[in-house]
Formats: sequence, C-alpha cells, structure tokens
Amino acid sequence: MDAYKPGELSLLLDPTSEPVVCDTTCAEVMPKQEASSSDQKRKLAVTTTVDRAPKKARTHDHDDRNERTVFIGNVDVSSTAQTIRKLLGCKVESVRFRSAAFSDPKLPKRAAFITKQFHDSRPTMNCYAVLSDVASVERCLALNGTKVDGHTIRVDRVGSYSLQHDDKRCVFVGNLPFDIAEDELFDLFSVCGPIEFVRCIRDRASNVGKGFAFVQMKVAKDVKPALAFHETTFRNRALRVFRASDQKAKSGAARRIAGKIKPGKQSLKKAQRSAPGPRLQLPSPRYVCASLQLQLSSPRYVCAPLQLQLSLGSDAREQRAVRVIGVRGVMESVMVPAGAAGRYVGLLNVAGAGPFPIEVDMGGGRLQCDPRLAGVLSSHVGVVRQRLASARGDIAAFMTDLQDIVARVMMCAPEKHAVATAPTIGYYERVVRDIERVGWERIVDVDRSLLSLTIRIMDQASREHEFVVRLTPDYPATGPECVVDVPGDVEIPWSAQSSLLDVVQNVEKIIGQFDSFWSVLEDIDAHCWVIEPDHATRASRSRRIAIGQHCSILVDIEPESPFRVCDCRFLGAESVVNPLRERLNRDLDRWDTSRMPRVNLERILSISFPGKPAPGAQDEFQLECGICYSVSRDGVVADRVCEDARCGRPFHNQCLFEWLQSIPSSRQSFSTLFGACPYCSAPLSATA
Repeated sequence: MDAYKPGELSLLLDPTSEPVVCDTTCAEVMPKQEASSSDQKRKLAVTTTVDRAPKKARTHDHDDRNERTVFIGNVDVSSTAQTIRKLLGCKVESVRFRSAAFSDPKLPKRAAFITKQFHDSRPTMNCYAVLSDVASVERCLALNGTKVDGHTIRVDRVGSYSLQHDDKRCVFVGNLPFDIAEDELFDLFSVCGPIEFVRCIRDRASNVGKGFAFVQMKVAKDVKPALAFHETTFRNRALRVFRASDQKAKSGAARRIAGKIKPGKQSLKKAQRSAPGPRLQLPSPRYVCASLQLQLSSPRYVCAPLQLQLSLGSDAREQRAVRVIGVRGVMESVMVPAGAAGRYVGLLNVAGAGPFPIEVDMGGGRLQCDPRLAGVLSSHVGVVRQRLASARGDIAAFMTDLQDIVARVMMCAPEKHAVATAPTIGYYERVVRDIERVGWERIVDVDRSLLSLTIRIMDQASREHEFVVRLTPDYPATGPECVVDVPGDVEIPWSAQSSLLDVVQNVEKIIGQFDSFWSVLEDIDAHCWVIEPDHATRASRSRRIAIGQHCSILVDIEPESPFRVCDCRFLGAESVVNPLRERLNRDLDRWDTSRMPRVNLERILSISFPGKPAPGAQDEFQLECGICYSVSRDGVVADRVCEDARCGRPFHNQCLFEWLQSIPSSRQSFSTLFGACPYCSAPLSATA
C-alpha cells in the first residue's frame, strides 16, 4: 500500500467499494489528528459495513449457548464456580451467579458479591452454567430436587427450553412472609407428594420475596392434598392456596374477596351491576357459589333475601327454591333455613373439591346430598350420624365437623380410622373453656390436634413441675391420662362433672406429698459426688454416691418415709467395702430420723462423702464394665470390682462369669468360677 497524506483516509476507504483494508492497519499509520466531520461520517459508515456481517453468526452462537445452559436455583450463597463444576460433574465453560440479596444496597453488586456481603434473610441465590456440550444437559437435569448444602436445588433449562408452569400440576401460594425460602415450601408441601420445583417470586431490585410463590407437583393428583393447606397458619400467616389456573382467571371482585386487592369504587359498582336484584335464579350449583360470593362482597347484600335454585341429586325434578334469610361461612360453605325448623339447605365447600349441594334435617337426623358427596362418605356413615346427633341442633357445629370429615377422607383415604377418631367441634369448645379456667399462663405446650397438653405447676418449695395430660376425642365422657414425674403410678379421680382444673388440683396434691422426699435427694446432690444417675428425674429414688478407692454406695430412699433407714448397697473391692458394711450393720441403731440420711451415713460410717470433682477428674472413677464397656446390663450396674486397689476395674457379674468360662485356666467350684482379672491378673471370682 502506498503512503498517504493525513486526511486522505476517506479516499482510500471508499464506502461504496469493497473493503479490503483492516481497521487496525490504518490505526497504526494514522497520526493523532482531528478528522473533519465528513471523514468521521465515512469512518462510521466503514465500521458499520465491516461489523454487520458476523451478526447472524453471533445470534446462532447465542442460541447454541442457551441450549447448553442450565439454570441452578436455590444454591447456597457460599457456593463458588468450583463447587458448581463439582456438583454438575461435567465440563463447564462458564458459571454466572445471579439473584443474590445483598445487605448494603448502595454498594455495587459486583463488589458486594466479592466481599460476600449477603443479606441475612436470604442465604441462597441462583446461577447459570454453560456446559461444553448439549449431551451433558440431561445428566444435569437429573439433579433437580436434590439436597445440596442443606438446600433443595432446582435444575432446569433456560429460555424456551425450560419447564413451563403446568396449570394441572401447579398451585399458587399467597400471603407468604417476604423472607420465605424455597426450602420451607419444599418441607411444607412434600407431605402431599413429590415436588417438581418451587418458585418464589422476588423483587428484581432487592431480590427479596414478594409474598407469593408457585409450587408444581410431579403428579396432577397431588394437587388436591396441596389445596388443603388453604387458610392454614404458617409463620403466623393464613396461607392462600389455589390452583394456578384459578388464580389467573380470577376477576377483580373475586380477588378482592380473597384479599388480593382492596375494594374500590369501580370494583364495588361492578359487583353491584353484576347482581340483578334481590331475587336470583341460578341453574348451576357451581355458579351459585361463585355468584353468591360476588353478591356478598358488599355488606348491604348480606341480609338481602335471595331466591336460589339448588339441584339436590341427579334428578332435575328434585330442584328446590329456597328463600335465603341468613348466611354463614360465605367463603367456605353456605347453609340457609329451609321451611320447617331445623331444616337447612345450601352448599358444602371443601378446599380442592366441591361445592356439594346438601340438605340437612337437624331434627330428624337426616342428610341428603348429591351422588359425589355420597360416594365420599359411603364408608363413614356412622361417623356422620354420630356427629349429627352430637351437634344438638347447631348447624354451624355440624357443618364444621362435616367439612373436617370430608377433607380428611379426601386427603387420607387409606387412614379411615383417623376420621372415626377425630374430635368434634364440641370437644374443642369444651377444652378451650377448661384451659381458660386453668390459666393460659400454665400451658407449656399444646399439640396441633389439642389432644395433648403440657401444664406447669409450682410446689411448696418453688420447684417447677411439668406434666402431660392426654385427652380422648370423647372427652369429658372418658377421663384423661396424666403423665407426672413422681415415683410410682398416678391415679386421678374422674367423673362426668370433672374438668382440667380438677386434674391440676389433684396433681398439686400428689406432688405435695413428695416434698420431703425431694428435699432429701437435693441434699445428697448438693453435698456428694453422685455417680448415677447422670440426669436424675423427679421420679428417681436412688443415688450412687462415690466413697473413694474405686468404691461407692448405692442408696435407695423410700418416698413415703424418706428420713427412715434407707437401703444401702456397697460396690467395690471387698477389702475396702467389708469394713464399711460391718460398721453400718453394727451401729444402725444410731440412725436419727430427725436428720438427713446423708448426715446419718457419714456419722455411722465415720467418713465424709467427697464432693463433685472438677471437670475432667471424674474420669478417674470407672463406671463402665471392663468387659462389655457398658454401665448397666439388664438393669444391673457393674458391681464386681477388682480387688487390686491399683486396678479397681468394675465388671458385671454375668460378664465376668462368661469371661472366666472362656479361659482354660479358670477353676470351678460348684456354681462359682475362679480366675484372674483380664487387666491386672489379680484373683477374681464370679457366681452364676
């Protein structure tokens, strides 16, 4: 190429001709001089012409990368590119981390990610991994739903290749806490069946949750149990669980009823226009439920008389016109009086099924329903009849029980006994009244079914005692079972007029009988080295006290008379315990019942019990058997000790007898075996 003068670049690179000169070559020769405006325009034109050709190739390459890219969600924030490569187990071109929530929003995201300044409420993030080949994608997708670093990860394709929401298998979960984690929803809905993925919708700027999520099951039939979580309490919030398709199709008025949007003037006018008047003729029971909810979105329609036409059965001639004069439980079920006293007609709505048209005659004890509901309750007729009788004319109580029975049958079809043993609404009302009489401040724990209560009481010495009360579904007809931490069995008197308050008062009397017994044991625990038990309960009546020289004494206190002479058993080498045993038998008449048993033992044996040693020194006293290495065998402690004071190894008599049987040098005399200690070879004997 010939030399050129400054400013002649536009003549050499004519945009109308085929470009043959590389930009970098021109840049090397081009001196630093400002070009004219016409030169800059031609220069831009040349650049555009040169760069336009490879665009299609880059687009094709971009599609190829998408096909080889996998999305990995809910990974721990401590993850690195190396851990992701190790997790996938294949060749990875690049790893990009996204959707991390940072503690300082003012700090650049790249700097916050490098310095690991993540938000405490969200310990997970997402990442994208570009694989080297498409064949590895299928192997990576098999990792979906596995636990990694305590989090259930989601592995999916990206773009048009990713899994889409299947309305038949997906549920919408609303009213969630903003700091909700995918793992919490996995744990909550895993009881319904295998889960394909959980997606929490998050804010683009802060990556904090928006309060709702989508849970997609692997099988469509598992959606029905998942819908039963509707209005259940989760972290002090009432969940809203719907099918994903229902959530998309909701109108503004229906979403307002569900709590999605606040009522406004336009939505209220729209609801009023949709109601033609106080008389409403509707042909379909399903449409009755939806329209009735729309009517009742305005308070002035709650008590307005409506004319409904419900189909109660497969025969169209069984349609009946009912004048609505009262409504209960609009969002769940609708029951209205029908003619004679005690007769009601309406709709039973269960989460995930229904509504079911029903007619109830409380006075005659009859229930009429459509074939679908009859099939559900076919094997539980006796339970329904019993609940109808126990309601005693209260339609609200019976409908609550019936709704609970239907929900249990549809969710737990194999466990039919769970329906028969479920408590009634009257049971819960009675238990709550009894708890209020006892005092909520005394309640330590209550299980979800309200069949088990843990109650705390104080004795005369300000000791805290907790006992468990287990109720039966037919309470108070059957008395409760009490588990109290005291020596011996506890029997609580019960009658049809008794209550939980009577149980608490009886337990307080029983506990008061053992005040002196616990004072004696507390004195031993405070002044002696107690070897066993390690964690004594209120029901424990014995203490194994260390004496010294690998010897101890097992003291058993009588709960009814704790200051009287107690049973004592010496454990250790005979050369050490024999003098103590003889001294106790000789001077037992010196026992003073006005003193603590510990003081009496120290005075009679002429010893002082050692106190509890410092941590680490307690290991010098051997508790485990030298043969089986356990503290007790069949409830018996290791009471045979090697006579050599330098050894002092304890053994179970049975373990020692079996050991001596296996040694050829052992000698036997009747039922006694004589041999040597397996540690120091000192003489030992064991009796069968």
